Amino acid sequence: MAVNKSVDYGLKICVSNVRSLINKLDDFKFSVLNDNCDLVCVSETWLNSTYPDAFLLNGLSDYVLFRRDRSSRVGGGVCIFAKSDLL
Repeated sequence: MAVNKSVDYGLKICVSNVRSLINKLDDFKFSVLNDNCDLVCVSETWLNSTYPDAFLLNGLSDYVLFRRDRSSRVGGGVCIFAKSDLL
């Protein structure tokens, strides 16, 4: 899975519409680390409370996660993975 866009504003900001992050989590993590992204904005995560942040961040120890799952129905959801040294 490739990160869709990268824009240089002094930070490497990557954007991806994943349509289910769990199904692509290993490829996603590889792309984040390989592309050395500072911020990763993800749409259509399809996450819910059964997936804790620690599970999603496993292997991404330099990142913190901000997320908003859609609780009213299946699909949707957004999250941002940010390098912890930016905070």
